[in-house]
Order: sequence, then C-alpha cells, then structure tokens
Amino acid sequence: MMAAVTAARGGMRTALLEKNARPGRKLLLTGGGRCNITNMSDIPSFVAAFGRHGSFLRHALTVFGPDKFTAFLRRHGILLEEEGSMVFVRGGVERVFDFLEGLMLEYGVELRCHQRVLSLRKAGDGWEAVTERGGFVAKHRLILAPGGMTYPSTGSAGDGYPWAEGLGHTIVAPVPAAGPLIVEPNAFVGLQGISVDCVRATIFQGEKRRGTFEGAMLATGRGISGPAILDASVEVARLAGDGKPISIEIDFAPEASVAEIAARIWRMREESPGKQLENALPAEALPKRLYESLLEYVKADATRRLAEAPKRDIDAAIDAVKRLRLGVVGTGGVAECMVTVGGVSTSEVDAKTMESRVARGIYFAGEFLDLAARCGGFNLQCAFSTGFLAGSPARGSEEARGADGSG
Repeated sequence: MMAAVTAARGGMRTALLEKNARPGRKLLLTGGGRCNITNMSDIPSFVAAFGRHGSFLRHALTVFGPDKFTAFLRRHGILLEEEGSMVFVRGGVERVFDFLEGLMLEYGVELRCHQRVLSLRKAGDGWEAVTERGGFVAKHRLILAPGGMTYPSTGSAGDGYPWAEGLGHTIVAPVPAAGPLIVEPNAFVGLQGISVDCVRATIFQGEKRRGTFEGAMLATGRGISGPAILDASVEVARLAGDGKPISIEIDFAPEASVAEIAARIWRMREESPGKQLENALPAEALPKRLYESLLEYVKADATRRLAEAPKRDIDAAIDAVKRLRLGVVGTGGVAECMVTVGGVSTSEVDAKTMESRVARGIYFAGEFLDLAARCGGFNLQCAFSTGFLAGSPARGSEEARGADGSG
C-alpha cells in the first residue's frame, strides 16, 4: 500500500493486486490490535535489530525512516502514542486501514482485490503478472510485496518465493520466527500456561553467545513463548541454517546474582533448617509449581529439609533458577509465528531503489526480502521504508517527490 501510494503520488498510473477481499490484513496482528506502527530508535539501533543484513536498510531509513514516517502520519491527522521507543496508533488498526485506503483512493490507485497472482512473465519492455482472472501488464515497474510465509490466514503464505526464483533470484530458506521455541529436553512438561514476569534468555550457538533478551516468559505444550522468547526466536531462526547446535539459557531471577541467590538459601538453611528445599526461594522469584518442576528436572529432592540437603541439591536448585540450559530444536510453525526470517536475498537487490539486480523493472518491498527483526515496530517500519523506495519515481533518491512525507 505504501509503494502504491508513493508511485501514484509521483504521477504513475498504479494498480494494487490483492488476493484477499481487502489489503493489509496482517496489520490486524500488530501490537495486539493497537498497531505498533514503528520504533523511534536511531538508525544504528534499527540496523542492529535486523542482524547481519541490517545495513541493507540504512539508505531506506535515511530517506523515509521513523522521524519522517511519523511526521507524515501526523500531517495526515493520525494520532500517535509513544511508549518508550515504540509508537502506537490511537484508534488502532482500523484507523491505519482507513488512512491507507483513503490515500490510495485520493491518488487514484486502482485496488484490484480477489486477484491472486499465479506467475510473472516478461511482456515487451515490462512485466505481466498472471492472475486467476487474466493478466496485468506493468510497463514501468512491477513491485513485489507478498510478505513472507507466516500467518498464512492473512494472505502471507509464501506465494511469492516461486515468482522470485523464476526470475533468477536466490531465496534464503524461510524460517518462521517471532513465535514460540521448541526445546529439548522440555523442562516445562505439564506447565502449559504458567508464566514468569521477567526472565533473561540467552541464545548460544555451541558455546558462543548470540544474543540476550529480557521480558516475560510463558510455558507452552512444546516449550516456551512470551515476549522475551519471541525476540529470541528471531535470532534462532537466523542461526537455523548454520547446522550448529543451538541452546537457550534461562535466568528466572535476573535481578539477583548467583551469589545472592546462594546466600539467601544458605542463610535460610541456618535460620529455618526444617524448611524444605521446595520452599527455599522467596515467593516472588517464580511460581512455586514451576520451581518444583525445575527441581524435579535437575533431580534435586524438593522435599528434603534444608538442614539435610546435600550441597549438590542446593547447587542444582540455584542452577535451575539462574542458568537453566536447554537445547533448541526449532521455532513454532507458520500459523503461530509473526515474521519470516529468510526470503529474497538482499545481495541481489539495489538498496537505494529496491530494484532487482537480476530482473530490471522488478522491485521488492517488505518481509518478502530477507529482512526480519524482533518485535517492537521494526518490521512495519521496514515495510513502509522499503515500500516508499520501491514506489518512488526518482528511484529512492533524496530528491524523490515527498521524500519527507510532504507533497
């Protein structure tokens, strides 16, 4: 939608082909319906959020980054609410839908719904998108923005990967991310629905630390989920193709050091020697049922009185709370993850225009590219920034009409 609006504002006759009854259904998922539309982090932080390919976005963020995008929204009467670096739309998702559809109508974009694209083929100097209802020829440029493969019920079902491969593009194997992690062994069997308000989760590849994430955690049937884990899963997805073992270390009490936790337990042993090991942590540390299950997992006798508990059991209890290490065997599936890591290789796309280096006249935008970040508005800003460049008549330069959201 951003690409279509930008192209039409620049004077190009523009049509948007959409297989659903209405475009932009994946917006419904953002911010729990509140629409976390962007993130006000600076460009270096933004680039870092996208990992090893993040530098590809540097130009797009310079031309149409969070500052210019939010100014553009406010100029059109969209009220925004900031929570930390995250930006939400007052009025939620429907307000964004109405705004974008209104802009398309204002600038004369032809919205062609129920037009599922089957394939692409050369047509003279341009390209033809072959749909179930016939063909559509784009003489100047054909912008591909079909999304990734997660939440296929919204329309983003991986349809575009064969198109790009047919053009000669490399597809980095897509992996669902921003969802739950499947762990093995699973220390959370029978604990589905139990949550911890704040954990520190560290991803390891072999013994190399790959990222640390903090936030709430939720036990699931096959492993773990929750905000900290959603972010961690993006890093897991990035590492998935390397073939090296991946693990996660969970600290259930990040506010206290190992030494402090140990001191609490040994002090309690002196003051209340009759207390059982399963009651040896302060109540606020983590849910009792989870703690008991962790003790069972590390084979510590939960019912043993502290005065009789061997040092091995006490050390095991501390490790279970502060550095529980589990193998990660995968992420959740396409129906439960929010973003896709992988897609069209950015090495084959011009970062200043979003034009294909393989097939001239083809442009890319959004999650279809091998670009994915953690939650917090980063991925939507990527979609708007790359969409703006793909649709810009002046090929994404600073001189592009309306590069600051005006015009």
